[in-house]
Amino acid sequence: MLRAGHRQSRDNSCKPHYVLQNFALRGVRFPSIRTPTRVHAELVRLKVDVIVTRGSAAALVAKEATGTIPIVMATSGHPLRDGIVANLDRPLGNVTGLHTMAPAELGSRRLQLLKQATPASSRVGIIWNPLADHPALLVKDTEKAAGAMRVQLANLKVRTPGAFEPAFETALMDQVDALIVVEDYLTFTERGRIVDF
Repeated sequence: MLRAGHRQSRDNSCKPHYVLQNFALRGVRFPSIRTPTRVHAELVRLKVDVIVTRGSAAALVAKEATGTIPIVMATSGHPLRDGIVANLDRPLGNVTGLHTMAPAELGSRRLQLLKQATPASSRVGIIWNPLADHPALLVKDTEKAAGAMRVQLANLKVRTPGAFEPAFETALMDQVDALIVVEDYLTFTERGRIVDF
């Protein structure tokens, strides 16, 4: 922006609006004091130039709030299946951005890299949220690869923030040598706890 001659506060401004109340997307509850519907309605009323969202639920609510203000997804899980965009190559409409959908074979590749980095690892924990959509494919691919690599997987499912402590206890009881974390909204939000473990 500076190279183009723009200066913040003079030519543009950023007004963060946060969702701070619990909400759900297809039955999955997300921790958050204001609902996404209210926040996006406020942004439409303010006639902002662009809305930037994080996560599928926020992008979907923003899309329902406006068909004219550009929406940029900083991340989203599965925008095609969630009905956020009609096509990944050419999303059409007013929504564009990034998604975290990964090819299924990424699971086996992660395990392969982990084994290269820690060859002695024979028991690996995989932390993932079965309520999210895309992690299941990565977990299946990781499970297949684990058999071929003679690695035992400890399946550490987390559905809520409260599920991490029991998952960590299971990892300790199972004596895992390393962890693989399958990313989604929940594991991203709790990344500090995972790193601290």
